[in-house]
Amino acid sequence: MVRSLAIDPALLKLYAQGDKLSRGQTKHNADHALSVVEVADKLAAEVSSRFPEKLPPLSVDVIIPAGAFFHDIGRALNVSDHAEAGRKVALEFLRSRGFSLEVAGKVAAIVSWHRSEDFLKISQATLSEFPELCIVVIADKCVGDEDRVRFWRAMALRVLSKLGLARRNLWRNAKHDRVNFSIKNSEMLVDSDPDYNEAHAGAMILQLQVDESIASARELVTLYTRRFQACDAGARSMGFIFRLEINGIRYRFDESHPTVSWSAIETFSIQPPQ
Repeated sequence: MVRSLAIDPALLKLYAQGDKLSRGQTKHNADHALSVVEVADKLAAEVSSRFPEKLPPLSVDVIIPAGAFFHDIGRALNVSDHAEAGRKVALEFLRSRGFSLEVAGKVAAIVSWHRSEDFLKISQATLSEFPELCIVVIADKCVGDEDRVRFWRAMALRVLSKLGLARRNLWRNAKHDRVNFSIKNSEMLVDSDPDYNEAHAGAMILQLQVDESIASARELVTLYTRRFQACDAGARSMGFIFRLEINGIRYRFDESHPTVSWSAIETFSIQPPQ
């Protein structure tokens, strides 16, 4: 399914146009879309292994990868409202290729609701009925590292880093570039609970290695609070918890402290027996 999308000339042209119109931001090209597909596929496999009745093969094989691939394609038509523009593109493309209205409609809905602010307006009850959307949103929000920074900005950040000046914001959207450039490794993990059930299936963990001479862990967490809050909401709707792990320290979303939404989890040590 995704293989045919990834080589379709019309779709690749749209992604190239959208990335060009988004050049003031980090990359939003077809490679980014495929990275989201890769993470979404991994999460779908984990969720479906626990709850096959909630995530049937059609969702795993078609709806989730298609939603992940199409999620940013609307930038070619309207960068600021690319979710709605992308919804129309996905719906029209899939219907023209013979997909049923049900399948095309679900993919289009994923594209329409993938932005954090829109996603966070959806109730937990509704999200629990739409795990395909939750998986794509978590994958999208968890894809981001130094490779997404555009070439000349990445070069500038390398030079500034060597001079000890990387934390300065010297151009528009420099903070977003710095934070992404500071992420040297990113991996999505799923911990299993051996006694998992619908209420507690395990933990989805975004594990990051960050160069804090470029951007601090606190800056990263603060800048992307809403993105990670969306991940938390999506994971909880499927029976998982969501955690950030930055340089070995885990963070959890804490609604009781809205000014510090993501808090480091305190560690403890066990004294060996005497």
